[in-house]
Amino acid sequence: DAPAGEGALFLLLPVGARAVAAGGAVVAASEGSESIWWNPASLARQASGEVAIHHAQTIAVTSDALAGVIPVAGVGVFGLAAHLVDLGEQEILPPEGPPAIGKLLPRNVVVSATFARRLGRRLDLGATYKVLQVRSDCSGQCSGVPVEATTSSAVDVGARVHLGGPAPVVLGVSLRNAGPDIELEDRTESDPLPTRWQAGIGYAVPTVGRYARDLTVHVGADLVANLDSRLDSYRVGGEVDWQGKVALRGGYVFDTGSGTSEEGPTVGLGVVAGRLAVDIAREFQGLSVDAGQPPTYVTLRFRF
Repeated sequence: DAPAGEGALFLLLPVGARAVAAGGAVVAASEGSESIWWNPASLARQASGEVAIHHAQTIAVTSDALAGVIPVAGVGVFGLAAHLVDLGEQEILPPEGPPAIGKLLPRNVVVSATFARRLGRRLDLGATYKVLQVRSDCSGQCSGVPVEATTSSAVDVGARVHLGGPAPVVLGVSLRNAGPDIELEDRTESDPLPTRWQAGIGYAVPTVGRYARDLTVHVGADLVANLDSRLDSYRVGGEVDWQGKVALRGGYVFDTGSGTSEEGPTVGLGVVAGRLAVDIAREFQGLSVDAGQPPTYVTLRFRF
């Protein structure tokens, strides 16, 4: 959720089952193509190419994102993504009543380009430029129904710092959805984009390898706030990985009481078979849960 008066709220929808399963505490993590939506700097150390589909289903929307990541030696890592948010269908009825003569199709679309690069041993930087469109189409007899489309743009920027010393700690920060106000067709005034900054820490627990060589454990903690520094939420999460083939993930989102976030746990599972990986996740907070339909996230990725 977001404060009243913000526009294009679909930009706050989480993308990527792996990130969602960890409670969204991933700004310092390396999460593959979903980093495009969380912290573009996290792509900087990706050594392999990736094509991924990120799907999400809630009671209110169906979300599908297609992403591609390509590292170029000596230059950096490039990412391209397209994200479609389907708000469902609404029947159009004639004045005399049923049957319906058409369907109203509200859709939101984001197309983005990302670049990330390592600077030395410890610093990663990244940026994403995105074009977004809020549109309402129509199918059937739509002569009396206006087709609306509002286009705007925004940028995300991020950084990660890999600290030296014996503790493998990473600090991360990102600023998302920074851009001009959006002027929607049904509003007399323009609305600001839901700009957020997120800062966090990631830690790979080194002592686990001493007792179980096949296991790796990563944990993270983030906070999310708006530009007025009003905290939306605190987030914690982690992952236990076995031989790079099976991963169990969990997290928790803590509402700060500002009314801008939902509080509750998240869980997920990841399975890798060769170059193909499947991640699933569920959230246990929000309107979908209250309505008996917990949000489900699925990611299919292929690395090359």
